[in-house]
Amino acid sequence: KVQICLLDENQYLYNTNFSYEGKKGGKTKYWRCAQRRFKCEAKCSTINDNLKNFQGEHNHGPDFERLKDYSNVYQTNKDFPE
Repeated sequence: KVQICLLDENQYLYNTNFSYEGKKGGKTKYWRCAQRRFKCEAKCSTINDNLKNFQGEHNHGPDFERLKDYSNVYQTNKDFPE
């Protein structure tokens, strides 16, 4: 099974939580922090692969060491869509 992850500009990893197709054709994905063992509640969402928003704060450091364990990592864009 291939796991797709999102990497933000501060090197935190997110796993996709769920996604849906909107009525206007936009695909929204919801992501949760990959560090579940720390019970981290940080989340974010994307629309058509553009970053929409962040929610919560991480209760741990960035995931530099874990990056080598993931082969499918997508980097977030730095600009929020209008």
